[in-house]
Amino acid sequence: MDRLTTICVFIIGFKIVSSNLSKYTRLEGDNLIVRCNATVLPHIDVYWAKIDSRQPYRQKGTDLLIFNIDRTYSGQYVCYALNMTDAPYFNATGTNVTIDVITVDVEYPPRPVWGQLFSFEGSVGEPAKLTFNFSSNPRPKTIWSRPNGQQIRAAINDWQDRTELEWDGLNPVKVSDFGNYSVTLQNEYGTYTATMQLTADGFPEAPRDVHIYNVTDNSVTVRWTSGFDMGSHQRFLVLKLYNGNSFSTLTDFINDNSTTHGINQTWTYVVDGLTKNTFYNISVVAINEQKRMSRFSMPPTTFTTSGSPNTFDLLHPVSTGIVVGVALGSVILILGISAVLLFLLKWRRMRTSYEKA
Repeated sequence: MDRLTTICVFIIGFKIVSSNLSKYTRLEGDNLIVRCNATVLPHIDVYWAKIDSRQPYRQKGTDLLIFNIDRTYSGQYVCYALNMTDAPYFNATGTNVTIDVITVDVEYPPRPVWGQLFSFEGSVGEPAKLTFNFSSNPRPKTIWSRPNGQQIRAAINDWQDRTELEWDGLNPVKVSDFGNYSVTLQNEYGTYTATMQLTADGFPEAPRDVHIYNVTDNSVTVRWTSGFDMGSHQRFLVLKLYNGNSFSTLTDFINDNSTTHGINQTWTYVVDGLTKNTFYNISVVAINEQKRMSRFSMPPTTFTTSGSPNTFDLLHPVSTGIVVGVALGSVILILGISAVLLFLLKWRRMRTSYEKA
């Protein structure tokens, strides 16, 4: 079969415009009609095929008709003329002739790809990424921001089909990095804004600034400052440390009822049931609902309980009744001793007078 002379035209609405273009650009939702004008003979079939194994497309006839076109139609299309005389030997020389090759480029506003995640986890001191995968033609301009103008510490990486925030080993995640991020994508056809979130995943921060006071024979008051619970409700334990890595608990779980995930909160707790006259080496830890325990508070805090519950403690005032009772008893004792001394002195004088007589 002689090679066919071809004229390709495309039709917009009802108007046919002659063109020698090899590329056709359309906005998503528009129509595309391209005609492969060939001499149609009884033994010749003309058809269009898309060169794309992911989105196969084949249409018989001289006209390539695509209405309400979407982004999946982007790609290359070939107009073939098939000599049916040689069928089924379609691969024979001169049987399947390429008439023309065109490129269809569908443009559209930016949108996230199917299955895009909007929440990612990170751990303090570790690398992390927030990745937004999108589809857009032409490629959009991307803008990252945080609520209230907070600083973004991560590096911004832009690619053809995604944009990301990255914390690497030299710039790992900090507590201040957790929270919401806004990413805006914009091209000439539209704008898309998404809220991304970096949530904490890891061990809660160790309690710090541990102090003790009001030490008695069987109790002590412990005060500490808590840290970030990594987004999972935490509780505290006061531990008694022994040589090596062994320890025992001195308290039940102490709940963190703050609304700030424990950040910079001060806690005070009275630990009782202690043994008198005993040395203690204590530390405080946090355990969140993910069953992850923080490091021990450092440095450990030491104290020794008093030897007697009657030991006077300026930090534990004695009740008024006891003070009055002790004072009254002391007065009675002093009066009794004075009376005895006065009797002895008087008796001695009487004896001296008798001896002189």
